[in-house]
Amino acid sequence: MHKALLLLSCGLFAGCTNVVSDRVQYLHPNQAEGYHSTRVFELAREHLAGNGYHCELDGVHFASCAKITRDSSLHSTRVIIRLEREHDEGNSVLLLASRWDEGLIPSEFISNRFESEDLARLCQHLASRHIATCKETPS
Repeated sequence: MHKALLLLSCGLFAGCTNVVSDRVQYLHPNQAEGYHSTRVFELAREHLAGNGYHCELDGVHFASCAKITRDSSLHSTRVIIRLEREHDEGNSVLLLASRWDEGLIPSEFISNRFESEDLARLCQHLASRHIATCKETPS
């Protein structure tokens, strides 16, 4: 009986981690307006920072922006949007969004589908200003 309680309590306090990703997107700068991927990269980081994301930068080629959307003693949820500018991808910027759930709620009770509203808003923001468009293919 004691072994069963010990195993049960270890399972409860060990916690669970669940990671789900949105579909991959690429930002394509509007070259007719004179935007280059470096400027689009900066504008995307500025937009995310203005919407509560904390961005860690690695020059002008990589940024990881995170925002905590749920923070309780039992469970926390963090959304991470990564921007990567690769030379071999032309002038586009790779966008990846993922949701990290950590805590005592087993992954069976957490949705395995994720579509980042913040990523969609970023794409809408840049498209409405004719800066860049989001597509599912590189340039």
